Amino acid sequence: MKMFASMKKVSVLSLAALLLVSSLTGCGGAKATPKENTQQASSNGNTQSGKSKVDTSKEVNLSMYLWGSASVDNAFVMETLNKRLKEKINATLEIKYIPWDAIATKYPLIFASGEAYDLVYTSITANPTYFSLAEKKAFQPLDELLPVYAPETWKKTPQDLWADAKFNGKIYGIPSRYTEYIPGGLIYRGDLLKKYGMKPLASLDDVQTYFENVLKNEKGMTPWMANSSKAADLYGMLVDFTGTWLKVPSVDISNMYLVANSKDDIKNVFHPAFSNEFLQFAKRMKEWSDKGFWSKDVLSTKNDPSTEFNSGKGAAYFHHAQGFVGWYGNLLQAQPNSDPQFFTFGDATKKVVKTRTMQNATAFSVNSKNVERSLMLVDLLMNNKEFYNLFHFGTEGRNYALNGDGKRVNPANFDARKNGYGQSGWNLRTDELEIQVATDYPERKSMNKQYDAFSIKDPFSNFNFDSKNVASELAAVNQVNSQIGVQILFGKAGDPEAAVESYRSKLKAAGIEKIIAEVKKQLENYQPVK
Repeated sequence: MKMFASMKKVSVLSLAALLLVSSLTGCGGAKATPKENTQQASSNGNTQSGKSKVDTSKEVNLSMYLWGSASVDNAFVMETLNKRLKEKINATLEIKYIPWDAIATKYPLIFASGEAYDLVYTSITANPTYFSLAEKKAFQPLDELLPVYAPETWKKTPQDLWADAKFNGKIYGIPSRYTEYIPGGLIYRGDLLKKYGMKPLASLDDVQTYFENVLKNEKGMTPWMANSSKAADLYGMLVDFTGTWLKVPSVDISNMYLVANSKDDIKNVFHPAFSNEFLQFAKRMKEWSDKGFWSKDVLSTKNDPSTEFNSGKGAAYFHHAQGFVGWYGNLLQAQPNSDPQFFTFGDATKKVVKTRTMQNATAFSVNSKNVERSLMLVDLLMNNKEFYNLFHFGTEGRNYALNGDGKRVNPANFDARKNGYGQSGWNLRTDELEIQVATDYPERKSMNKQYDAFSIKDPFSNFNFDSKNVASELAAVNQVNSQIGVQILFGKAGDPEAAVESYRSKLKAAGIEKIIAEVKKQLENYQPVK
């Protein structure tokens, strides 16, 4: 997945590993149409007037696709869960996992094959996206089914979230109700900040001063651990620090994305490379590179920045807010006196965008014969405390325990090799039932509250860019970004003025203006959900 959004979520193999988290083509021949399933709901199911009961007389086995892999104690937990599901809704659940390293190839095949799965993780940042799949009629429309088969979910999900889930006026997925902020930022060492007599980082100048102090005082320590894959984060830092600019999502140009002028001027789209702000940023990055803020081999090294930071070799590295929350305990364990801190770049401009509603969601195959029972399953997993805890955390006393503060810890005599469990059901999380891990960043709630005060609802929540008319231009721009864009961001392209001029010229030759024109054309009739 791309940049933050995407933000690959770690498959949780044990409770201890929870410290690491705090995120096509055609559909094939459909076996059941939305109309057929809606009619079945009316005849078999509980009507909104409540005159008939939901029919669960036939036992069904439901299949759900999730990203990640099974935990070591997955079989035991699923056996326990299925026993309770059979008692409650006469159904069992089979989870089919798509490994993280195979998502790009295996995820699209689910929809291309016409397979009759029942439920699937979907996202606006996945490939194919939620909206593109809804457009291709891969998913079952849910408007008439939700109040009948998932009444708690229907009631508890705010109407603005349902509005965000709509494509052409219909709901095709159930969004997570878990509040997440995932703005990019810098994880750095509070113990060093104190040593230098500095206040918490709050500007780009503060970051530079911190790095200069590291170079001056910490022998053998690199100020900023990075590799070439982090160029997108540098680009995001530029955008976050610059005025009212907002990312235009769904336009894949190797993460060096287009931006809109502001949340109130979203149809004014451009590429930052053609701005003076980009040129000045390129000059600063050349200065930072020459000073030695990152390693000389930053473009070729394969070293993992977080591992290098944890080993004490680095003073900072890129991450995002939610990742910092989950990694906090791991950071402390690796460097007990480091006092890990996080600086959100968007905090400086009071510009933090809320996670888009359909970032994590559940959809139901148009080919499924069990949409009604699948909705009943989701209603239990998202709203019933017993089922929520069992699905997400496992068995209390075996896979997790609660401390005196009601937070999750490892049980006595816990053995991660036998009892490790965690479910990558990000699409089924809710604020009201989530139990925080004891080792997560303790100020998560206050951090979210701070963001709440000035956060921006993403004006592109329902925008689904169709790239088919500019596919060759996007590929050409991606090539330009890899040839010179990344080098400019890391100050490795020589004279900044000459490099930026060359970059602009190559972008034009690759077709950036045609891409921008196509985006603007598709935005003409787009109206953001308020």
